[in-house]
Amino acid sequence: MFFLPNQSIQKVGFTATKKIGNAVKRNRAKRRLRALFLKHSTHLKNGTYIFVAKQSIIEIPYSNLEKDFEKVISRSQAFKEKIAWLKSFDSFYLSSYGCIRSFLHS
Repeated sequence: MFFLPNQSIQKVGFTATKKIGNAVKRNRAKRRLRALFLKHSTHLKNGTYIFVAKQSIIEIPYSNLEKDFEKVISRSQAFKEKIAWLKSFDSFYLSSYGCIRSFLHS
């Protein structure tokens, strides 16, 4: 994913090369990316987004794809703010890490 900040407008583009497969597979990959973008677009900063589909997008389940999508977006710092599900994930991760750490050191 490529992200270029822009204050006034939110534009998006999706691309899938022939490495993905035939036209049916390429279109499916772009549809999946488009659905994820539409789901999260209200939480994203204005700017230009370019999504490039990789070959594994066809094979992985939608739930895993959504997690990967959220990771990529958060790494690019394109979220307007840290949203509630991300805050709860962070607190769960930290509490789980503390439990694992205390278990390993006991």
